[in-house]
Amino acid sequence: MSYADSHGLERRDVDDFVVAIGEAFANAIEHARTREPIEISAWLLDEDHLFASVRDHGIGFVPAEQALPEGYAERGRGLPIMRRCADVLRVHSAPGRGTRITLGRYVRRVDARTSSIIAG
Repeated sequence: MSYADSHGLERRDVDDFVVAIGEAFANAIEHARTREPIEISAWLLDEDHLFASVRDHGIGFVPAEQALPEGYAERGRGLPIMRRCADVLRVHSAPGRGTRITLGRYVRRVDARTSSIIAG
């Protein structure tokens, strides 16, 4: 049984959130240039808010707004994908100080008796 099912959460909301976490983790692996562990934590708050934090101790960067790249570009999609798959995206980073990505997603509940979605 999945986490979404066991907590009565709409599966698509959780799936989208997992995509956002995966993008944050992939960015940390690819860009942080650190040998330190990447820290990931996730929690459910108030029964309808999923949150996660992905933190590295790498080289950091100066955060800037990013749009999806044009056409079939293979690079530069991580932050825009996180933005589309999460309702909350906060980037805390500075050169030489690592990066922490905080993600949040409002999730709907599924009424197990009727399989209908209940707004949170």
